[in-house]
Amino acid sequence: MRTLFFWLSLSFFFASIYGSPTDCNEGYHIPTDLTKVNGLWNVKVIAAFKEAESVKVINYLYAEVSVTEIEANITSSNPIYNLELETTRNRRIDDQKLSLSYIVRSTEGEVYTLTFWQSNPESLIAIQDLNNETKVAFLYSRGTSLPESEVEHFKKWSTCKKLVFLREFEISVNYALECHGLFEHSTHLDDIVDKATWGLVAKSSSIVDINYLKRILYEGKLEISKTGDVYSVLEILTLPGGTHLSEKKYTKGEKDSDVSISTYKTEEGLLVLGVRSKEFRTLFLASKSSKAKQSMLEKFERQAQCFETDHIYHIPGSKIPENEKDACTKVFDQLMPVILKESIGKWSLTISAYEKKDPTLSDVLLDYAWMEIDFENGRPHMSYVSINEGSLFRMGRDNIELEDTNGLVTFKDRSTSLRSTMFRVSADCIMFSTLSHNNPDGMVFLFCRSTQVPGVDIKKFVDYAFCMKLNYIVIRKHSSLGCLDLPHEIEILEDQKIAGKWNVVAVASSIMTGEHDLSPEMHFNVQDEKITITGRNSTLTVDRKEGNRLHYTADGAVMEFRFYELTEGLLIAWNGSPTTHRIFLTLLSKSDRVDSADIDRFKHFASCLTVPVVFIKE
Repeated sequence: MRTLFFWLSLSFFFASIYGSPTDCNEGYHIPTDLTKVNGLWNVKVIAAFKEAESVKVINYLYAEVSVTEIEANITSSNPIYNLELETTRNRRIDDQKLSLSYIVRSTEGEVYTLTFWQSNPESLIAIQDLNNETKVAFLYSRGTSLPESEVEHFKKWSTCKKLVFLREFEISVNYALECHGLFEHSTHLDDIVDKATWGLVAKSSSIVDINYLKRILYEGKLEISKTGDVYSVLEILTLPGGTHLSEKKYTKGEKDSDVSISTYKTEEGLLVLGVRSKEFRTLFLASKSSKAKQSMLEKFERQAQCFETDHIYHIPGSKIPENEKDACTKVFDQLMPVILKESIGKWSLTISAYEKKDPTLSDVLLDYAWMEIDFENGRPHMSYVSINEGSLFRMGRDNIELEDTNGLVTFKDRSTSLRSTMFRVSADCIMFSTLSHNNPDGMVFLFCRSTQVPGVDIKKFVDYAFCMKLNYIVIRKHSSLGCLDLPHEIEILEDQKIAGKWNVVAVASSIMTGEHDLSPEMHFNVQDEKITITGRNSTLTVDRKEGNRLHYTADGAVMEFRFYELTEGLLIAWNGSPTTHRIFLTLLSKSDRVDSADIDRFKHFASCLTVPVVFIKE
């Protein structure tokens, strides 16, 4: 800790003191109850006799005030900038208690005075004088706000006292209560000899880290090395099999580097490390075992808030329940039976959890998935839709057997005989669990109605997955609900559905970019099981297969056509190979004119399949 003996001695970074408002403005009174002065305060406004660049960079400051009949002490803190400044005045002025002022004299004979005033119990003013001339003043708030009139009154008083520099803070969080005591510097960096490696548990950052937006993340680690006065932190993310997803290096102590690296005290075996520069702030939680208790993760989230890092990322499988048995029992008790009639509608896949890596890796390739529950003639039905790298897959009600027995809902995939049990996590989310004796490879899925999934529902699901030892977790994009209205694939491809001339209205492709010489029309000539497709410069012969798809071979790959009917005389033709990820989408029309709304539906279809549109007919 550094001692702020006087604001000026450190470019007056800050402290807290006050001169009397007499001769400038009225409205303040002398605090008579010292207990109303003592405690934690948020700084609302700083006023000073000259500009302070160091004050401009911080977004909040809080202080711990301690006053007695003998002395006064103020410790101002901002953990992001490693700031902890102490101001002490060791003697109260004996003026029949006409003021609450404290002084200290320097060896050079200068007099430093600290004075407190109040206008109400929720605010406090501290003024610092040098030889009876006000240099710095602070307006404090117990909470997150003060009346605007009080702030303006303080600013006018500051102007009257010729304090030309003002810095007002937006107190979005009660930093004094939330952040005090969370950051105490440790000697982890000083203790490093050459290199130390820690398993990454969680990270928070002031900017989005796209590497953590990958929907699967298995391991992370921090490698900290020391060479003389230079410290380097290497952040490494690793996929299954040891493949490096990303590496980032932060270095402190090199010439022209503005990076600051600090460590903070925490439980034994854990590391809290902060990295700061002009461009970003990052806070890491790491451990020797790559795991941490839930209580430490919750504390880390509070630290992340105080470090002003809005984006928090957790490494799957890194949480240790405080008491695993009790924690799992609590999680199971929170699950509720599913009432099917209250579950009618469409639900979007939000999170998946697996016991093994292989199905997890397949799931990562899945762009969107959703299911729908409805009733027909009093019987429940369910269908499932997924989009995988440009391919749209549907499993209809004929393929899924749904049972409701005394509130225990199960469904069976007839093609695999795999059974799943449904549980209600909340009014917005349903969970499907395939854990059973017949299916040793466990899987659990969370489907939700809304794209804005409550954090408490995600936490319930993740807790359940960890309790069931399903540590491979895939978090989906939260945009699949926008794709629930995609048209159905034509189930029976009758000749009249495709035969004849079609105008090419728009094209989307996974491999084409820029302008291309596209055929303005396509002709489908149907002859029994053989169909010839003719464009401007090409002719293609395809076979009818599965009753609704057309197949052919190109460059050694099996290709196929699938058709989706928007309206009569308006089709979307899907042409491609799921194995090679070559996808073409073509909007075909019997008419020369197509409504803009139908073109928008095509663009929406292409967007959901993540295939970029490359051509739209003028």
